[in-house]
Amino acid sequence: MAAGCLSAITGLWMAVSYEFPEALQSPQLYGARVTLSIALVAFIAWAVVAIRSRNMAAHRAAMLRAFAIGQGASTQTALFLIVMIIFGTEPLGLARDLTMVAAWAVSLGVAEIVIRRPRETRSLRTRISSMP
Repeated sequence: MAAGCLSAITGLWMAVSYEFPEALQSPQLYGARVTLSIALVAFIAWAVVAIRSRNMAAHRAAMLRAFAIGQGASTQTALFLIVMIIFGTEPLGLARDLTMVAAWAVSLGVAEIVIRRPRETRSLRTRISSMP
């Protein structure tokens, strides 16, 4: 919990206090960074409240969403590599912003799929993986 919140707060601090050239951070990317930093802290707080009330499903969902936001930087690296291979250059400006935001969207989309998949599928995998 502390590490996740520290990560979100330092990300927010960097977005707010550092000056980036327009090619590296548009106002829209700035807004996304601020919004996602706040969302990360909110999901962690939601997870703490949920686990204290013994609501495992809500805790799991909040933690998966928080992890997806935190994992966004790794997804950004993967997407940037794909874009650089396809186009032969690092994206700048709007293309860079869209790639970065798309990475967070992909991470959150995968988290939502995991959260919403049927319970029977999860329990079947647990039973299969626990067989000798």
